Amino acid sequence: MVLVVFSFLLCYSDTSMSLSPADRTCNSLIPDGYEIHKPSGKSTKVFTWVQIMDFGDINQANMDFLLHAFVINVWNDTRLHLDPYRGQERATILYPGCRQYVWTPQIFFETAKEAKSDETHLPSSQFKILPDGAVYLSTKPFSLNRSAGANCTDFDGEVAAVNRELTEVAKRE
Repeated sequence: MVLVVFSFLLCYSDTSMSLSPADRTCNSLIPDGYEIHKPSGKSTKVFTWVQIMDFGDINQANMDFLLHAFVINVWNDTRLHLDPYRGQERATILYPGCRQYVWTPQIFFETAKEAKSDETHLPSSQFKILPDGAVYLSTKPFSLNRSAGANCTDFDGEVAAVNRELTEVAKRE
């Protein structure tokens, strides 16, 4: 009996120690039974803002331009284990790979020809938990080509508007 318990503890400690610190962080964040694609049963408010860093590649012939920007999303996911991160003095920056295990909002830019994050710069995102327990995701750099279908005559007096739509999955009963 003692040998069985000792063997179990030895195997368990070897398994937990074989995980990298990043994997241990991800595992501690995700509860058992967490389903990334299954909604929690209620809608989620997502706060989104875009911080434009560069406006360029203007093509006056077809009125296209390119924006380089940060796209920042903040939301609450009550299904995650966030108690260890709440009440901290500063936000806790997590391993960027953890975001593949956590639900993240899908942002669509309705009037854009192409919107993508630049995955050549690693990491291309910052993933952290704020002191109040909110999840923060900043994607960088973000490139957005404006749709050529807008009715514009020149760039002098144009106000560029990019409509943002957020898909939100909510359990409807």
